Amino acid sequence: MNENLREAGSYFIQKNYKKAIELYYKVLADNPENTFVLSKIAQCYLFLSNYDKAISNYERILELEPHNIEAYLSAAKVYENTDDIDSAVEFLNLALKYEPNNTSILENLYFLYVDNEDYEKALYVLRDKLINIMPTSANYFLLAQAYERLFNYEHALKYYLKSISINENNIDAKMAVARILFADKDYEKAKKYVVDILTQDISNYDAHKLLGQLYIEEEKYALAVDEFNFALNINPKDDELYYYIGFCYSILKKHDKAITALKNTLQINPINHTAKILLANNYFADGDIEQAQILINEVLNFMPVNDDAQKLTAEILMAKHRYERALDRFNSILKRNPNDSYCLYKKGVILSILGLGEEAQNCFKKAISYNKYDLKSYIALANSYIDTGKIIKALNCFKRALTISADSYDVILGIANAYYLKNDFENARENYIKILKINPGEHQISYNLGKIYFRQEDYMLAFKYFKDAVLLNSDDYMYHYDLAKTYIELAQVEDALEEYSKSLDLNPAFLDCKLEFADLLAASGNTEKAITVLKRSIRMFPEEFTIYIRLSELYQTTGDIKKSNEILDKYLKDRNDIDEDILEKIENMKSTLLEVK
Repeated sequence: MNENLREAGSYFIQKNYKKAIELYYKVLADNPENTFVLSKIAQCYLFLSNYDKAISNYERILELEPHNIEAYLSAAKVYENTDDIDSAVEFLNLALKYEPNNTSILENLYFLYVDNEDYEKALYVLRDKLINIMPTSANYFLLAQAYERLFNYEHALKYYLKSISINENNIDAKMAVARILFADKDYEKAKKYVVDILTQDISNYDAHKLLGQLYIEEEKYALAVDEFNFALNINPKDDELYYYIGFCYSILKKHDKAITALKNTLQINPINHTAKILLANNYFADGDIEQAQILINEVLNFMPVNDDAQKLTAEILMAKHRYERALDRFNSILKRNPNDSYCLYKKGVILSILGLGEEAQNCFKKAISYNKYDLKSYIALANSYIDTGKIIKALNCFKRALTISADSYDVILGIANAYYLKNDFENARENYIKILKINPGEHQISYNLGKIYFRQEDYMLAFKYFKDAVLLNSDDYMYHYDLAKTYIELAQVEDALEEYSKSLDLNPAFLDCKLEFADLLAASGNTEKAITVLKRSIRMFPEEFTIYIRLSELYQTTGDIKKSNEILDKYLKDRNDIDEDILEKIENMKSTLLEVK
């Protein structure tokens, strides 16, 4: 062996490409047509990122050996590295003239077309050439991908299934089939493929994520959360997973958990405006209107006409009783989209609040005409009929709503309330009890029955149904609250205190519950704890006058006249627009305290 060639090979192995090139050229001086040496020089230049000289050497090889397929492939790879896709394709097509059935050339050509987003040509290479030579599972998978990129999902599905028929362990093909079926809303078949994937690979991240999405479609939100959390253990940086978890908790009305999940989404992707809007909605539902407004303003700064953001802004205005401004917001959306049934519904709600019942009913009817499945508009229309004393019309409207959702709590409650307003308590009770016999798990119905019996002062039966409701769904703060009030009527003070406490754990912002809890604590001799509850209430509701009065009175009962006065002064501090009646009441209390002192 030529000594220079041997040493050049040694330097090549050591990655000393400059020294290798120097020695290879010495070899080439003796034999200028040595294509092996030219190839090694081209490789050295390639490793040194000197692409022009690498190409020059490959072109020289092809002048000497026009049939050298490896040189064509290597030259194409160099052009690909320089993003000169057209030249790379040209060299591969030249190679194909010599070896039209060379699978390496065809595969390289396919991927070049894909990288260049020329999917029609990529499809041609696969369908008309490569697949006929190598009808493998992998190639059918690539063919399906090509069709999918061209949005031909029917053919994509066909060839993904062909790929699976050749190799039943092709998880990627099964995952692709599941995604197409999911997009086509064939959830049952999609789920079968996902479950099959998980039997093969329990740690498959994509399968767990898609299964979670399938559970959302089935309205099995708790199961969906489990799947998304499993996927997060595999990929904790997927902001979409946190978003889905936040969405599920929103539907389940677990707003604190939804808020946590959506905050995680925004930590990973701070410009996810969809997540910001959903987070704002959860803050709003949780009573934190200020935080909701901050987030929505951020979204509107980037997208001033975002309808979802505008809708929540209108909701916030409604919560602040700024109905005219909220109405303007909904009207502005309706100018862009007059068929928006949600805005029509909300517009009807505002008109009802403003006392424009007939106009409100027209809005609800119009919303239904655009969306015949708009349950909330049926309910609102029926309630509007109730407000105007048209009970029969209301019942008929509720019955139409039942055809949309046979187990809707609001609809069933509306029917019962309609009977109740007619003083037809027997029909109301029978209606609820009949439904419970069909489905005893309807916790809302148990709760409604409890309310009826409570109003009739039948506290033992009220207790039975409130207790059933709590056992069926312990996450509803109102269930615990009304059970607590029933315990009071049954003189079971300790049980009442426990239920008040559970209600507040679920909804710390429930002011009526806080006040009643404090009253009962004080009445049962636990004055210090009652004072603590009221202090915390002031921190949460600093503008609520009633809390200050209750706390001042409690301090008075303990003989602490100084603190009783201080709490009244605390309310008066920095307030220049106090209602005259409130001011008079405070002055009378302070006068009484002075007399006691």
